[in-house]
Amino acid sequence: MIIKLVLCVVWLVLIPTVLGMLYGYGKPQEKNNSILLFLVGYCIAFAIFEILAIPMTFLQCKFTTLVSVYEIILLLLSIISIILNRKNLKIFFKTNIQTIKKMPLSTILVVVLILLQVIIVFRYMHVDDDDAFFVGNATTSIASNTISKINPSTGYGWGWQARYVLAPFSLYLATISQFLQIHPAIVAHTIFPVVFIPMTYMVFGLIANKLFNQNKKQVMLFLFVLIVLYTFGNYSRRTTFSVLFLRIWQGKAFLANIIIPLIWYFVITTMEEDHSILDFCVLLLVMISACLVSSMGVPLAPITLMSLIMVYVIRDRKIHYLFKYFIPCIPCVICGIVYLFLQ
Repeated sequence: MIIKLVLCVVWLVLIPTVLGMLYGYGKPQEKNNSILLFLVGYCIAFAIFEILAIPMTFLQCKFTTLVSVYEIILLLLSIISIILNRKNLKIFFKTNIQTIKKMPLSTILVVVLILLQVIIVFRYMHVDDDDAFFVGNATTSIASNTISKINPSTGYGWGWQARYVLAPFSLYLATISQFLQIHPAIVAHTIFPVVFIPMTYMVFGLIANKLFNQNKKQVMLFLFVLIVLYTFGNYSRRTTFSVLFLRIWQGKAFLANIIIPLIWYFVITTMEEDHSILDFCVLLLVMISACLVSSMGVPLAPITLMSLIMVYVIRDRKIHYLFKYFIPCIPCVICGIVYLFLQ
Protein backbone atom coordinates (compact mmCIF):
# COMPACT_ATOMS: atom_id res chain seq x y z
CA MET A 1 0.00 0.00 0.00
CA ILE A 2 2.80 2.41 0.93
CA ILE A 3 4.68 1.54 -2.27
CA LYS A 4 1.57 2.27 -4.37
CA LEU A 5 1.12 5.59 -2.60
CA VAL A 6 4.75 6.53 -3.22
CA LEU A 7 4.42 5.63 -6.91
CA CYS A 8 1.29 7.78 -7.17
CA VAL A 9 3.07 10.77 -5.64
CA VAL A 10 6.14 10.29 -7.83
CA TRP A 11 4.39 9.84 -11.19
CA LEU A 12 1.40 12.12 -10.71
CA VAL A 13 2.91 14.93 -8.62
CA LEU A 14 6.72 14.97 -8.48
CA ILE A 15 7.52 14.08 -12.10
CA PRO A 16 5.14 16.73 -13.57
CA THR A 17 6.51 19.36 -11.16
CA VAL A 18 10.10 18.51 -12.07
CA LEU A 19 9.23 18.66 -15.77
CA GLY A 20 7.62 22.04 -15.18
CA MET A 21 10.89 23.27 -13.69
CA LEU A 22 12.24 23.28 -17.24
CA TYR A 23 9.79 26.14 -17.81
CA GLY A 24 10.91 27.76 -14.56
CA TYR A 25 14.55 27.54 -15.68
CA GLY A 26 13.70 29.58 -18.77
CA LYS A 27 11.49 31.98 -16.81
CA PRO A 28 13.23 32.80 -13.51
CA GLN A 29 10.36 34.93 -12.16
CA GLU A 30 8.20 31.79 -12.08
CA LYS A 31 10.83 29.31 -10.91
CA ASN A 32 9.26 28.96 -7.44
CA ASN A 33 5.63 28.98 -8.57
CA SER A 34 4.89 25.31 -7.83
CA ILE A 35 1.30 25.46 -9.10
CA LEU A 36 2.25 26.88 -12.49
CA LEU A 37 5.22 24.50 -12.83
CA PHE A 38 2.98 21.54 -11.95
CA LEU A 39 0.46 22.46 -14.66
CA VAL A 40 3.13 23.14 -17.29
CA GLY A 41 4.73 19.80 -16.40
CA TYR A 42 1.49 18.01 -17.22
CA CYS A 43 1.29 19.86 -20.54
CA ILE A 44 4.81 18.67 -21.36
CA ALA A 45 3.95 15.09 -20.37
CA PHE A 46 0.68 15.12 -22.35
CA ALA A 47 2.30 16.59 -25.47
CA ILE A 48 5.08 13.98 -25.39
CA PHE A 49 2.54 11.18 -25.04
CA GLU A 50 0.45 12.44 -27.96
CA ILE A 51 3.54 12.75 -30.17
CA LEU A 52 4.58 9.20 -29.28
CA ALA A 53 1.19 7.47 -29.29
CA ILE A 54 -0.07 8.49 -32.75
CA PRO A 55 2.88 7.24 -34.85
CA MET A 56 3.23 4.12 -32.69
CA THR A 57 -0.44 3.37 -33.32
CA PHE A 58 -0.02 3.52 -37.09
CA LEU A 59 3.23 1.54 -36.89
CA GLN A 60 1.35 -1.10 -34.89
CA CYS A 61 3.86 -1.07 -32.05
CA LYS A 62 3.22 -3.02 -28.88
CA PHE A 63 1.68 -1.19 -25.97
CA THR A 64 4.64 -2.12 -23.75
CA THR A 65 6.92 -0.35 -26.24
CA LEU A 66 4.90 2.85 -25.87
CA VAL A 67 5.01 2.58 -22.07
CA SER A 68 8.77 1.95 -21.98
CA VAL A 69 9.70 4.75 -24.41
CA TYR A 70 7.40 7.21 -22.63
CA GLU A 71 8.82 6.27 -19.23
CA ILE A 72 12.42 6.67 -20.43
CA ILE A 73 11.72 10.10 -21.97
CA LEU A 74 10.00 11.38 -18.83
CA LEU A 75 12.81 10.17 -16.60
CA LEU A 76 15.52 11.62 -18.86
CA LEU A 77 13.79 15.01 -19.01
CA SER A 78 13.32 14.92 -15.24
CA ILE A 79 17.02 14.24 -14.70
CA ILE A 80 17.93 17.10 -17.07
CA SER A 81 15.51 19.40 -15.23
CA ILE A 82 16.99 18.50 -11.83
CA ILE A 83 20.52 19.14 -13.12
CA LEU A 84 19.55 22.52 -14.59
CA ASN A 85 17.67 23.58 -11.45
CA ARG A 86 19.98 21.98 -8.87
CA LYS A 87 21.02 25.36 -7.41
CA ASN A 88 17.41 26.44 -6.93
CA LEU A 89 15.93 23.23 -5.50
CA LYS A 90 16.56 24.19 -1.87
CA ILE A 91 15.09 27.66 -2.40
CA PHE A 92 12.11 26.15 -4.25
CA PHE A 93 11.15 23.86 -1.37
CA LYS A 94 11.89 26.48 1.28
CA THR A 95 9.78 29.13 -0.48
CA ASN A 96 6.79 26.85 -0.96
CA ILE A 97 6.92 25.52 2.61
CA GLN A 98 6.95 29.09 3.93
CA THR A 99 4.00 29.93 1.67
CA ILE A 100 2.03 27.01 3.12
CA LYS A 101 2.86 28.03 6.69
CA LYS A 102 1.72 31.62 6.07
CA MET A 103 -1.57 30.73 4.39
CA PRO A 104 -4.35 33.14 5.47
CA LEU A 105 -7.67 31.86 6.77
CA SER A 106 -9.41 32.50 3.43
CA THR A 107 -6.89 30.31 1.61
CA ILE A 108 -7.21 27.55 4.22
CA LEU A 109 -11.00 27.63 3.82
CA VAL A 110 -10.74 27.28 0.02
CA VAL A 111 -8.22 24.43 0.33
CA VAL A 112 -10.45 22.59 2.84
CA LEU A 113 -13.49 22.91 0.55
CA ILE A 114 -11.51 21.58 -2.42
CA LEU A 115 -10.21 18.67 -0.33
CA LEU A 116 -13.77 17.91 0.76
CA GLN A 117 -14.81 17.61 -2.88
CA VAL A 118 -11.82 15.37 -3.56
CA ILE A 119 -12.65 13.11 -0.59
CA ILE A 120 -16.27 12.72 -1.70
CA VAL A 121 -15.28 11.71 -5.24
CA PHE A 122 -12.54 9.45 -3.87
CA ARG A 123 -14.91 7.75 -1.43
CA TYR A 124 -18.00 7.37 -3.64
CA MET A 125 -17.84 6.05 -7.20
CA HIS A 126 -19.99 7.25 -10.08
CA VAL A 127 -20.45 4.73 -12.90
CA ASP A 128 -20.67 6.40 -16.29
CA ASP A 129 -21.80 4.69 -19.50
CA ASP A 130 -18.73 5.96 -21.38
CA ASP A 131 -16.50 3.99 -19.02
CA ALA A 132 -17.53 0.89 -20.95
CA PHE A 133 -15.26 2.19 -23.68
CA PHE A 134 -12.85 4.51 -21.89
CA VAL A 135 -11.77 2.17 -19.10
CA GLY A 136 -12.44 -0.86 -21.30
CA ASN A 137 -10.00 0.36 -23.97
CA ALA A 138 -7.31 0.94 -21.34
CA THR A 139 -7.81 -2.57 -19.93
CA THR A 140 -7.88 -4.12 -23.41
CA SER A 141 -4.65 -2.38 -24.41
CA ILE A 142 -2.87 -3.80 -21.37
CA ALA A 143 -4.31 -7.30 -21.75
CA SER A 144 -3.68 -7.57 -25.51
CA ASN A 145 -0.45 -5.53 -25.56
CA THR A 146 -1.76 -3.60 -28.57
CA ILE A 147 -2.50 0.05 -29.33
CA SER A 148 -6.05 0.82 -30.51
CA LYS A 149 -6.34 -2.39 -32.55
CA ILE A 150 -9.10 -4.19 -30.65
CA ASN A 151 -12.63 -3.02 -29.97
CA PRO A 152 -13.03 -3.23 -26.18
CA SER A 153 -16.77 -3.82 -26.61
CA THR A 154 -16.46 -6.88 -28.86
CA GLY A 155 -12.89 -8.13 -28.58
CA TYR A 156 -12.46 -8.02 -32.36
CA GLY A 157 -10.26 -5.79 -34.51
CA TRP A 158 -11.87 -2.59 -35.78
CA GLY A 159 -9.39 -0.79 -38.02
CA TRP A 160 -8.39 2.80 -37.39
CA GLN A 161 -11.02 4.58 -35.34
CA ALA A 162 -10.08 8.22 -35.87
CA ARG A 163 -11.69 9.55 -32.66
CA TYR A 164 -9.68 7.20 -30.47
CA VAL A 165 -6.45 7.00 -32.46
CA LEU A 166 -5.94 10.77 -32.55
CA ALA A 167 -7.16 11.36 -28.96
CA PRO A 168 -5.67 8.39 -27.07
CA PHE A 169 -6.40 9.59 -23.52
CA SER A 170 -7.55 6.10 -22.58
CA LEU A 171 -4.07 4.89 -23.56
CA TYR A 172 -2.62 7.50 -21.23
CA LEU A 173 -4.81 6.02 -18.49
CA ALA A 174 -3.46 2.56 -19.33
CA THR A 175 0.12 3.85 -19.28
CA ILE A 176 -0.26 5.48 -15.87
CA SER A 177 -1.92 2.27 -14.70
CA GLN A 178 1.23 0.38 -15.71
CA PHE A 179 3.47 2.92 -13.99
CA LEU A 180 1.50 2.58 -10.76
CA GLN A 181 0.74 -1.14 -11.14
CA ILE A 182 -2.91 -0.40 -10.32
CA HIS A 183 -5.93 -1.49 -12.38
CA PRO A 184 -7.13 1.18 -14.87
CA ALA A 185 -10.62 1.28 -13.34
CA ILE A 186 -9.16 2.15 -9.93
CA VAL A 187 -6.82 4.75 -11.43
CA ALA A 188 -9.68 6.36 -13.37
CA HIS A 189 -12.27 6.46 -10.61
CA THR A 190 -10.03 6.93 -7.58
CA ILE A 191 -6.55 8.25 -8.43
CA PHE A 192 -7.17 10.67 -11.31
CA PRO A 193 -9.89 12.70 -9.53
CA VAL A 194 -7.56 13.29 -6.57
CA VAL A 195 -5.13 15.00 -8.96
CA PHE A 196 -7.41 16.49 -11.62
CA ILE A 197 -10.00 18.17 -9.37
CA PRO A 198 -7.38 20.34 -7.59
CA MET A 199 -5.78 21.00 -11.00
CA THR A 200 -9.03 22.62 -12.13
CA TYR A 201 -8.95 25.10 -9.27
CA MET A 202 -5.23 25.69 -9.81
CA VAL A 203 -5.88 26.84 -13.37
CA PHE A 204 -8.71 29.15 -12.36
CA GLY A 205 -6.59 30.44 -9.48
CA LEU A 206 -3.85 31.43 -11.94
CA ILE A 207 -6.39 33.16 -14.17
CA ALA A 208 -7.89 35.00 -11.19
CA ASN A 209 -4.40 36.04 -10.11
CA LYS A 210 -4.00 37.77 -13.48
CA LEU A 211 -7.45 39.33 -13.51
CA PHE A 212 -7.25 40.70 -9.95
CA ASN A 213 -3.61 41.86 -10.14
CA GLN A 214 -2.41 39.30 -7.57
CA ASN A 215 -4.87 40.47 -4.91
CA LYS A 216 -5.00 37.32 -2.79
CA LYS A 217 -8.27 38.18 -1.03
CA GLN A 218 -10.09 38.70 -4.32
CA VAL A 219 -8.54 35.55 -5.79
CA MET A 220 -9.73 33.47 -2.83
CA LEU A 221 -13.21 35.03 -3.03
CA PHE A 222 -13.30 34.15 -6.73
CA LEU A 223 -12.32 30.54 -5.98
CA PHE A 224 -14.88 30.32 -3.17
CA VAL A 225 -17.66 31.41 -5.54
CA LEU A 226 -16.34 28.94 -8.14
CA ILE A 227 -16.43 26.11 -5.58
CA VAL A 228 -20.06 26.95 -4.79
CA LEU A 229 -20.94 26.96 -8.51
CA TYR A 230 -19.27 23.58 -9.04
CA THR A 231 -20.85 22.09 -5.92
CA PHE A 232 -24.40 23.09 -6.90
CA GLY A 233 -23.98 23.00 -10.68
CA ASN A 234 -25.44 19.57 -11.31
CA TYR A 235 -28.57 20.85 -13.06
CA SER A 236 -27.60 18.69 -16.04
CA ARG A 237 -25.25 15.77 -16.37
CA ARG A 238 -23.61 17.50 -19.34
CA THR A 239 -22.51 20.72 -17.62
CA THR A 240 -18.87 21.54 -16.94
CA PHE A 241 -19.73 21.48 -13.24
CA SER A 242 -21.17 17.96 -13.38
CA VAL A 243 -18.43 16.33 -15.42
CA LEU A 244 -15.77 17.57 -12.99
CA PHE A 245 -17.15 15.21 -10.33
CA LEU A 246 -18.84 12.56 -12.47
CA ARG A 247 -16.26 11.92 -15.19
CA ILE A 248 -13.09 13.99 -14.76
CA TRP A 249 -11.06 10.88 -15.68
CA GLN A 250 -12.49 11.13 -19.21
CA GLY A 251 -10.83 13.35 -21.79
CA LYS A 252 -13.88 15.48 -22.59
CA ALA A 253 -14.20 16.52 -18.93
CA PHE A 254 -10.48 17.26 -18.71
CA LEU A 255 -10.73 19.38 -21.86
CA ALA A 256 -13.61 21.47 -20.52
CA ASN A 257 -12.31 21.98 -16.99
CA ILE A 258 -8.55 22.26 -17.45
CA ILE A 259 -7.32 22.55 -21.05
CA ILE A 260 -9.68 25.30 -22.26
CA PRO A 261 -9.03 27.48 -19.15
CA LEU A 262 -5.27 26.88 -19.61
CA ILE A 263 -5.56 28.31 -23.13
CA TRP A 264 -7.16 31.40 -21.59
CA TYR A 265 -4.33 31.71 -19.06
CA PHE A 266 -1.46 31.44 -21.52
CA VAL A 267 -3.09 33.75 -24.05
CA ILE A 268 -3.44 36.40 -21.33
CA THR A 269 0.14 35.74 -20.19
CA THR A 270 1.70 36.00 -23.65
CA MET A 271 -0.18 39.21 -24.36
CA GLU A 272 0.71 40.76 -21.00
CA GLU A 273 4.38 39.89 -21.35
CA ASP A 274 4.88 41.16 -24.89
CA HIS A 275 4.43 37.81 -26.62
CA SER A 276 6.87 35.77 -24.52
CA ILE A 277 8.42 33.06 -26.70
CA LEU A 278 8.52 30.58 -23.81
CA ASP A 279 4.83 31.07 -22.98
CA PHE A 280 4.06 30.85 -26.69
CA CYS A 281 5.79 27.44 -26.76
CA VAL A 282 3.84 26.29 -23.70
CA LEU A 283 0.64 27.41 -25.46
CA LEU A 284 1.65 25.09 -28.30
CA LEU A 285 2.02 22.24 -25.77
CA VAL A 286 -1.44 23.02 -24.39
CA MET A 287 -2.91 22.77 -27.90
CA ILE A 288 -1.24 19.39 -28.43
CA SER A 289 -2.61 18.30 -25.06
CA ALA A 290 -6.09 19.30 -26.25
CA CYS A 291 -5.69 16.84 -29.14
CA LEU A 292 -4.68 14.11 -26.70
CA VAL A 293 -7.55 14.36 -24.24
CA SER A 294 -10.50 14.49 -26.65
CA SER A 295 -11.37 14.58 -30.35
CA MET A 296 -13.49 17.64 -29.48
CA GLY A 297 -10.25 19.39 -28.55
CA VAL A 298 -9.26 19.40 -32.24
CA PRO A 299 -11.89 22.04 -33.19
CA LEU A 300 -12.63 23.61 -29.79
CA ALA A 301 -9.05 24.48 -28.80
CA PRO A 302 -8.30 26.49 -31.99
CA ILE A 303 -11.72 28.16 -31.82
CA THR A 304 -11.04 29.20 -28.22
CA LEU A 305 -7.54 30.43 -29.02
CA MET A 306 -8.44 32.41 -32.14
CA SER A 307 -11.54 33.91 -30.49
CA LEU A 308 -9.38 35.22 -27.64
CA ILE A 309 -6.78 36.53 -30.08
CA MET A 310 -9.49 38.44 -31.95
CA VAL A 311 -10.08 40.47 -28.79
CA TYR A 312 -6.44 41.56 -28.81
CA VAL A 313 -6.50 42.13 -32.58
CA ILE A 314 -9.36 44.58 -32.08
CA ARG A 315 -7.77 46.15 -29.01
CA ASP A 316 -4.30 46.67 -30.51
CA ARG A 317 -5.43 46.91 -34.16
CA LYS A 318 -2.79 44.38 -35.21
CA ILE A 319 -4.08 41.81 -37.67
CA HIS A 320 -0.77 39.90 -37.69
CA TYR A 321 -1.70 38.40 -34.29
CA LEU A 322 -4.06 36.07 -36.17
CA PHE A 323 -1.23 34.67 -38.29
CA LYS A 324 1.22 34.39 -35.40
CA TYR A 325 -1.20 32.61 -33.08
CA PHE A 326 -2.35 30.28 -35.81
CA ILE A 327 0.99 28.47 -35.35
CA PRO A 328 -0.05 26.75 -32.07
CA CYS A 329 -3.21 25.61 -33.88
CA ILE A 330 -1.22 23.64 -36.47
CA PRO A 331 -1.21 20.35 -34.45
CA CYS A 332 -5.01 20.56 -34.23
CA VAL A 333 -5.26 21.26 -37.98
CA ILE A 334 -3.04 18.26 -38.73
CA CYS A 335 -5.14 16.03 -36.49
CA GLY A 336 -8.28 17.34 -38.19
CA ILE A 337 -6.91 16.51 -41.64
CA VAL A 338 -5.87 13.02 -40.54
CA TYR A 339 -9.30 12.56 -38.98
CA LEU A 340 -11.01 13.40 -42.29
CA PHE A 341 -8.64 11.08 -44.13
CA LEU A 342 -9.35 8.15 -41.79
CA GLN A 343 -13.10 8.80 -41.98
